[in-house]
Amino acid sequence: MNPSGGAAGPAGRVGGVPPATVPRRAHCEGCGRPAVVCVCAHVTPLRTRTRVLILQHPRERHVPINTVRLARLSLPDAILRRAVDFDADPFVSDVLAGRDEGPPPYLLFPGPNAMDLAHERPPGPITLVVLDNGG
Repeated sequence: MNPSGGAAGPAGRVGGVPPATVPRRAHCEGCGRPAVVCVCAHVTPLRTRTRVLILQHPRERHVPINTVRLARLSLPDAILRRAVDFDADPFVSDVLAGRDEGPPPYLLFPGPNAMDLAHERPPGPITLVVLDNGG
């Protein structure tokens, strides 16, 4: 049986067509979406004073929506780091500890002590740390 429930033919053929010749949908290199629903023409790149550091779990890279890819189209200066554990990444460690030359880090995360930016503004540029862990 093949994954769609039909019988696989000889040598792995599905419906009489060898697997290597089954056409794949074209995907946009920019947004990663199927070409027929590409969103690139609707994205406006934005340069900001805010440095954006995105920490992504490796499994999120292949999620079909892939919001990180879309965020990076909109925020071309965003920095992306992928890992399961960022403790071994000296760049991330320095940013989070405020040891780099960049603006201070602020974690984008809800919680009882979260800063409501509608009412309270940071004193200057910040490094916005965004988690994309699928959890």
